[in-house]
Amino acid sequence: MYKVLIVDDDILARNYLVTLIPWLAFDFRIAGQVTNGSEAMLFIETNKPDIVLLDMNMPGMSGVELCKWMQEKDPTILFIVLSSYDTFDFVRESLKSGAIDYLLKHEVQAENLLEVLNKAKATLDNRSSAMKRNEELERNWDLTNHRKAIELSRELLLGRNSDVQLVEEHLTRNLGMELKNVIIVTLQVVHFSVLTESLTEDEKQIYIRSIRDLYWQSHVDGNQLFFYLEDGRFAALLSYPEHRSEGAIAQKLDSELRRLEKAMHHFLNVRIVFGASAAANQLLQARNQFLAASRLLEDRLLQQFTGTKTTGDGLEEAKPATFLQLDQERDLLTALNLQNRTQVHAIVQHIFSSLKDSRIQHAATIQNMLKELLTIAHKVWRNRGLGDMKPGNNYTSGLWREQAERCMTVAGMRTWVTDYYDVVLDEMMRQDTRANTPYVNQAITYIRNHYAENISLELVAKSIGITPSYLGRLFKDEVAQSFTEFVNQYRVSMSKQLFEQGMSIKHIYESVGFSSYNYFFKVFKDIEGVTPQTFVKCKLQR
Repeated sequence: MYKVLIVDDDILARNYLVTLIPWLAFDFRIAGQVTNGSEAMLFIETNKPDIVLLDMNMPGMSGVELCKWMQEKDPTILFIVLSSYDTFDFVRESLKSGAIDYLLKHEVQAENLLEVLNKAKATLDNRSSAMKRNEELERNWDLTNHRKAIELSRELLLGRNSDVQLVEEHLTRNLGMELKNVIIVTLQVVHFSVLTESLTEDEKQIYIRSIRDLYWQSHVDGNQLFFYLEDGRFAALLSYPEHRSEGAIAQKLDSELRRLEKAMHHFLNVRIVFGASAAANQLLQARNQFLAASRLLEDRLLQQFTGTKTTGDGLEEAKPATFLQLDQERDLLTALNLQNRTQVHAIVQHIFSSLKDSRIQHAATIQNMLKELLTIAHKVWRNRGLGDMKPGNNYTSGLWREQAERCMTVAGMRTWVTDYYDVVLDEMMRQDTRANTPYVNQAITYIRNHYAENISLELVAKSIGITPSYLGRLFKDEVAQSFTEFVNQYRVSMSKQLFEQGMSIKHIYESVGFSSYNYFFKVFKDIEGVTPQTFVKCKLQR
């Protein structure tokens, strides 16, 4: 709705205009009425109208003078001249002063008044549309420039583009950045790959955007860019042209980044680690600054995990190494599938203990190992048809972000993974024994934990508090096997795992609880249909 000011010293003329048409119905509103040029100037100063209906013949300042003043003060205001004079010179002077149209006061009717008002309205509408188009173009231009700046800076820091001059020109010319006291900051979300593993790509992008938004909301000072790199790592290119002391800049930035660290933990329940480079006055050193910041980040992250620092020298880009071995993956899968909790715990303990004896150069090696260990659990979970193992479901709530705090050290990670595997084992066992009585379930658990020992029906029955004959009947009814058949089958399954690990046949039978090699040979052939030697030979051929 457009605001209209009426300027006329004749009260009858003003009242006539006010009552001539239903102004609001035609998208106009009478914003004010004044009697002379001075009052009109005061009104326009404080209440900007869109259209002025102006009498040219007034005492004091003339209408022509007021028109010229409005043209200088605000040329966006449109005015329509009202006059009792119809001479050509007067009309020409009015239009020359910027009037959109000219009406004779004694001929003003609703029709011709609406005609000129709609003419003014069309001009204002077109102007408004043009302004919106220009604003949209400017926004798109700004957005395009910002995206381009991020793309160029990202490629420069990652070493994929060496055209420093192109990046500098874009940042200074199109974004207006003054590249003085430039600092590169790298920021890593701890265990990003683990936290986002079960997310869809769209969900992961939302997660990344929430981290980026929180960064901006935390008001890290400086003329800057902040953008995502890869694998949960972000970078900021900051400039402090108004600061002189590098020490003051570093102290201020460290304080703000630690505030950001707390905000990330409080609002998103994630941990971040950061590294910042020294200041430089040009982008020529940006790549080296990035490598230095990344090395500092790695030192902090590795020290957090293991209590030690990296031993790498120079600015070469450290690469994460694969830590988990193929035989370890295989042994874990086998132990999980056999629901051998003792063996699972022993393998996990060995993997994490070996970290102490290894010269880990990259914190991502530890994070990748953690992800691989959880991926093994997910694989078994899915193969057993237990559905998707995602954060927050009935089985894993409390094992993800709530317990991610525990994974800031290797010891915490070991406990986390062990608990995670226990969840999988518990659910597998629950699924397998759902139809069994508690006595049979307890007996099966005992067998799995003590299969390598000299166990018997009597010993197991005593441990769970029932008679051997009753336990034997329960086994036959619920498992469709005798107690001895179940024990032998489980021991053979474990022997096959040891074959996979390369243990010799004559050492295996004792390791899985058989009293003699001959008995092991007979039981193995009865269950598998081939001798242990033939089984191993077929495995090697495959």
